[in-house]
Amino acid sequence: MTVYAVIPVKDSDKMRSLLNSTFKEDNSVKELPNKNAFMVSFNGTSSEFSKKLNLSGNEEGQSKDFRPCEGILFPIGAFGGYADADIWEWIKSKL
Repeated sequence: MTVYAVIPVKDSDKMRSLLNSTFKEDNSVKELPNKNAFMVSFNGTSSEFSKKLNLSGNEEGQSKDFRPCEGILFPIGAFGGYADADIWEWIKSKL
């Protein structure tokens, strides 16, 4: 499983709604305390993840309720820093 950092470019509320509707079945989304970034556990490449989210709203057959939703996503290969313990525990449980 890969953990991705997801950074909304304009609208954190829209990104939150998109992520929660896309990954509603499990504990795949962790919102950071500042409410401006997310971590998402996804089994696939960055391209596959972007396509699943359909950020541009251009994918055939997918709902456009929350799109376009401008955001940047990238896989987390290594991590470090200082944050609440629950953030580190979530990351470790997904890697």
